[in-house]
Amino acid sequence: LWVTKTARGRSEAVPQYYGPPAPPFQAQSPVHDKPPQV
Repeated sequence: LWVTKTARGRSEAVPQYYGPPAPPFQAQSPVHDKPPQV
């Protein structure tokens, strides 16, 4: 787990999960589709 600076100007953990591609669980769990940084 690492934190990187995104173009939005905030720190985002695990960019491979919360980057442009949506995580796998987002498609099946609309209730938990929000990244922890939001």
